[in-house]
Amino acid sequence: MKRNRQPHPTLWLRTLPSALFILAALGSDSLAQTASVVSNHDSYHPGEPITVSFSGGPGAKKDWIGVYPEGVVPGTQGATLWNYVDNTRAGNTGFSEGLVTFPPGLNFAGTWFAYLLANDGYTKLAETSFSVVDPGAPLVHSKKRVYKPGETLSITFANGPANSKDWVGIYPDGVVPGSQASTLWFYVDGTGSGAAGKAEGTILFNAGLDKVGNYVAFLLENDGYTVLARETFKVQVNASDAPRILSIEPANESSNAPPAPLFSATVFNASVKVVASSLSLSLDGVKIPHLLRDLVDKLLVTYAGDQALPSNSKHVFSLVFADTAGARYTNAVSFTIGTYNEIKLPSPLFMQNFDSTPEGKLPPGWTEKSYSEVQNEDVDFNNLDSGAFKTWTTVDVSRFRSTFVTYSNPETAAAEAADYQRVLRSAGLSVVNGSVIRELAQGRMIFGNSGYRRGRSQVMFLTTPDFDLSGKSHIFLSYHSLWEQNQDSIAAVEYSIDAGQNWLPVVYHLDPVDVKTNEVGQVDIETTFTTEYGDVARYTDEQGNEVGGSYGAFLSAKLSLILPEHVQARINDSPSDGKRVELFRLSQADGQKSVRVRFAHAGTDSWYWGLDDVGVYSINPAPISPPRLAILKTPSGLKISSSGVVAGTLLESTDSLSNPSWTPLPALSPGIAEVQILENQITGAARYYRLRNP
Repeated sequence: MKRNRQPHPTLWLRTLPSALFILAALGSDSLAQTASVVSNHDSYHPGEPITVSFSGGPGAKKDWIGVYPEGVVPGTQGATLWNYVDNTRAGNTGFSEGLVTFPPGLNFAGTWFAYLLANDGYTKLAETSFSVVDPGAPLVHSKKRVYKPGETLSITFANGPANSKDWVGIYPDGVVPGSQASTLWFYVDGTGSGAAGKAEGTILFNAGLDKVGNYVAFLLENDGYTVLARETFKVQVNASDAPRILSIEPANESSNAPPAPLFSATVFNASVKVVASSLSLSLDGVKIPHLLRDLVDKLLVTYAGDQALPSNSKHVFSLVFADTAGARYTNAVSFTIGTYNEIKLPSPLFMQNFDSTPEGKLPPGWTEKSYSEVQNEDVDFNNLDSGAFKTWTTVDVSRFRSTFVTYSNPETAAAEAADYQRVLRSAGLSVVNGSVIRELAQGRMIFGNSGYRRGRSQVMFLTTPDFDLSGKSHIFLSYHSLWEQNQDSIAAVEYSIDAGQNWLPVVYHLDPVDVKTNEVGQVDIETTFTTEYGDVARYTDEQGNEVGGSYGAFLSAKLSLILPEHVQARINDSPSDGKRVELFRLSQADGQKSVRVRFAHAGTDSWYWGLDDVGVYSINPAPISPPRLAILKTPSGLKISSSGVVAGTLLESTDSLSNPSWTPLPALSPGIAEVQILENQITGAARYYRLRNP
């Protein structure tokens, strides 16, 4: 698949998010967390795995650990080692504490620094240093950085001289060996007599240390005090035993949450346990059902509702629980729902959900036409490159929860084989009749594939049967769209009111960079659809002519009929942006006897398009409040504000009212919209503006 490369964190400059979740034990003072980071050892050999622990972080998904040579400031050059706080390069889950491991280690001796950095940027939250020593240098490692009083100490040493009287001594931090007696000691053979020399081994101090504090384990030479290597550790009472939040979503004070928000919290649950029966989750003070999973030393609390909350409304999730020591905890996060438009659908005039259509077939009356180059004609629905996917076809949705062969390669890598599980991913922003549509496709859907296929191009057309809309008005087309944009691909929807003799535009999806605009910011239809590109699909038609190279090659509607609002860009390589319930007005279909719809998908190894619940509706319009228009002079030109507009409302201008020639400006969004008009865009002695509803 052709995809854009994702940026490396060392190239990003971003700021620390201010949102932190609230963790408070009721009846006691709440202590602010201080971020810290520490490596699991003071020194390493080249190539030895390095583990870095962190705590007190903000808990953002894109917080990360970066390792740099001494003297290098993060952001001035790339990190030598890095991972997000969930120990991945993807940053899927935010954690305020945890471990990040670098199995390859470092190959160069010297002093190194590990930093906890905020949210894909270079704001330093905490730092620690460690060293990499020469491969033959002596080394001491403590199995743990923190022990409890009386816990067995495990100290490992390597590359010692192998004298029988070499020894390991434990001293309080700051005490120089030889200046006072060691707190604990053994010879390298684990005895107090030193009968055998060892160059490497592990010494156990079974009784541990009773006194809390910081300590150093030394490897010392031949009954003397020459320090060969050292490692620090501490003894601490009740080290991190209490339950605490490791990650929580949504983040506190977050915005643009989906209409029916998801909740997820990971709770540390080790020595002092959460009392499961005490755990409750509420939304705006009302208890809601939750799922609870026990993950050995963690608990995962999740919630997924399906009823939409009002657009732009603010809410609070509250997670409350008690522990076995009697403490109670309240964890509250506030969030704001994003802006969305609810779709209200009556019963359909016609509906096709494809569930009764066998795989590999089309519903009765539906037709397809393919110009895809096919190099593997075998019909294999587990192979995206096979003849099964050479054109539009009905496919069981469950296949996209499993894996596929790609490019007819039986040894497809595991990650690539699972890549089309992204097909079912949804942004969760589609609200229909008050409910959030989380699963856009169920049972079976119709599917047009371009991705993971060999051949010059994939070009395919899908046409519905004719719909008799005699006596029907206010006709709309709605469908569940599982579209993913990929650079040179296009998705097109058009309709005909004369049984396919002529076609009218509905919508065209393109990569934003290929949507060309004119000097006033409007979509330039001519340039957008006629510009030639080397990577846009091409095919040979029935007459032997080469067709393609520009997006207009896949349209049947005349360019003169296409308006800027018909062109809707979708984010390149986004597995969620093109996943939504679509609704479009077919204004010229009212009362027509022979109305059909055509879907076109063209690309070159360029993702996919799935369709489900394709329906035709008669939707009576809601009463429209008169729109209002306000014009304010600014130092740079004009600011035009409008309110009470519906989707597609046009702002138009003219320089004369006696002989007006209204020129459209960008379409406005529902609610309140503002348009900035620069002074150099205002021509003539006078300029008049008006709003016109579609």
